[in-house]
Amino acid sequence: MSNTTYLGGNNQTINDAQNQINTAITNTPSGGSVFLKAGTYVISAPIIIKSNITLEGDKDAIVKLKDMAGWKSIYVGGGSLMDPIIGAGGQGGSKSSSDVEIKCFTIDGNYANNYSSVYDSCLSTLGTPGNTWNKDMTGCESKTDGRKHGTGYYTLIYLHNGSNFSVHDLTMKDGVNDGFKVFNANGVKFYNNYVDRMGHEGIYAGSSHGLDVYNNTFSIRTSDGVRGADCYDYLIHDNEFYAYANNSLAGNAGIQIAMQHGPSPYNVQIYRNVFHDTWQGGVWMMNVAKHNGDWPVFIHHNIFLRDGLSYNIAVTAGVQSVNSNSIVYNNVFDSVHTAAVYVNGGGSARVLNNIIIGTQKHVQTGTGGYGIWNVSGTVSSQNNCFYQNVSGDYSGSISKSVDKQNIDPLFVSRGGSNFDYHIKSMAGRWDPLAKAWVSDAQNSPCIDAGLAYSASDIYSNYNKEPANNGSRVNAGLYGNTSQASLTGNQTQSSMPLAPQEEDYPSNFAAGTGEGGGGVTSEPQPAYWYPTESLLDPNPFVFTDPALPISEQVLAAIFPKLAEAPLTATEVCSDIENSAGLIPCGRNTNDPATDWNECNECNLCSLMLMGQLTVEFLMKIAAVAATLSIIFSGFLYIFAAGRSELTSKSKLMIKYTLYGFIIIFVSWAIIDSLLMTLGYIDPIGGSWYTVC
Repeated sequence: MSNTTYLGGNNQTINDAQNQINTAITNTPSGGSVFLKAGTYVISAPIIIKSNITLEGDKDAIVKLKDMAGWKSIYVGGGSLMDPIIGAGGQGGSKSSSDVEIKCFTIDGNYANNYSSVYDSCLSTLGTPGNTWNKDMTGCESKTDGRKHGTGYYTLIYLHNGSNFSVHDLTMKDGVNDGFKVFNANGVKFYNNYVDRMGHEGIYAGSSHGLDVYNNTFSIRTSDGVRGADCYDYLIHDNEFYAYANNSLAGNAGIQIAMQHGPSPYNVQIYRNVFHDTWQGGVWMMNVAKHNGDWPVFIHHNIFLRDGLSYNIAVTAGVQSVNSNSIVYNNVFDSVHTAAVYVNGGGSARVLNNIIIGTQKHVQTGTGGYGIWNVSGTVSSQNNCFYQNVSGDYSGSISKSVDKQNIDPLFVSRGGSNFDYHIKSMAGRWDPLAKAWVSDAQNSPCIDAGLAYSASDIYSNYNKEPANNGSRVNAGLYGNTSQASLTGNQTQSSMPLAPQEEDYPSNFAAGTGEGGGGVTSEPQPAYWYPTESLLDPNPFVFTDPALPISEQVLAAIFPKLAEAPLTATEVCSDIENSAGLIPCGRNTNDPATDWNECNECNLCSLMLMGQLTVEFLMKIAAVAATLSIIFSGFLYIFAAGRSELTSKSKLMIKYTLYGFIIIFVSWAIIDSLLMTLGYIDPIGGSWYTVC
């Protein structure tokens, strides 16, 4: 008996669909699944999830909030204006739940159609310079009960007081509040989601631990893409963050890490993300204290590109630290605004092995433009590469050590829509488009520019870099990765293997939710590309390309997007008389043989090579015997009556013929004996052939 309950189908629209969905969830046994077939499920009240259940759907299934749902006006008693679209029930959806999986459909918060006509008169002020998006929205929303962004209700998914939550392969769009809100939880996985235009955070985690957020795209309309308040053991990696560009006053940071009520966050790992064209900045930290003397936030192997476009937020930066502590290493900061790293309000930052290039001033105030700006904190800068930061590489009190200034890092490409932050190398560097190691005419000065190795300092480790690595870590995005550019002034005769996705171990087991497969339920309906002008006040160009930005612009960035070179079989070509003693693993095949020399080697190949070797030796023996007889004949002719030489020549001819007779008679005897006994080779063919 199946534990899956199916609803809908035929792309129909079901109104008040929460009634059917809630009944199905209630009646589905523990460990079962409720599956939404293709169609639109319009809800006018929350969907109540329960523990140990999966809610999933077709890629064309849409759960949509009703137009003018008016939850503030209709809820009394057990309901609350803070109830989410999908939650565990109770006041504000705050009942506990565990072992919940939600996947593979679309949740439409329908923000655009949850307002009354009185709201229309407010829209003319939206986006006016000097008025924030939040301020405009709040002013308009005060006139209607229909929608109130960021005030705690119409959250798309809210799970609370439990463990083992897995939310993945969803399209979450047009939300009034948070996309996914999780509090007092542990073991949370949020991955492969497209989170588009929320009214608050894309994912808001509070007082939780053991979280893993990865492979998501966040189109940020307000607040942050990812927020962690009072969370620890938190992985945030392989995500893309950018400001939703239809509202020029949109958004906040890509990631916010903060202490809100306590304890202070710690063991927060932020790596392999791409932050581009965000409104405030890439990573924003507030009141994050050290944990037992250790650094609490680790920011590494990320790209920060043109972040901090805001003219209504006073300070922008790639990494902004307010009374917080962090390690910032092996990143690329390219053309961010105000500062690559900004520290204020106390706290400390250790900034090392980064490449910081082209920092711009604040769009409106004209302040900043520094690589690292310390207003009031403790900052050290070690082994970074700086280039063309418009106001200089430093501002404020900064401890400096072995930085390289005014040097072109020699990226492969950083213009237009083509970004490749590998650094050039004469010995060899990875080309993700060619899927091969190639060499350049120049060496980047950022090769081997990172920290000198120290067993007590993990940030100087170069053990993941391929040889020749110069026994020193590279600066920049690919330092201490399998894509690190090689050391040397000559092209390496033997290049490394194709890079692999890097594994960055943490001190905890990340989210334990066991999400299933599934496909992304909806591709992004439209994609935008930044113009080449980094100072354009409207740096967004809307297009409708065939491929999303993640495939066209970002495909060259991370190892997981690089494929291995073609195998020998895939590049195999037929060439006459190209066979040899090795019958496998070659890049040419001799069509005259009964086997393909391009096939992968196996045990049979070893046996076949033995057979070919014997046959080759037989041919050599035949040639040797022929030469021996010829030599003996010449010796006999030129013996000139010398009986000793005449006898030797006769013996050589006799023993050569005896040897051949013995070999062929032995072969004939064995062949006749096996045929008489009725021998049949178990793998086909004759006894003297293999495979």
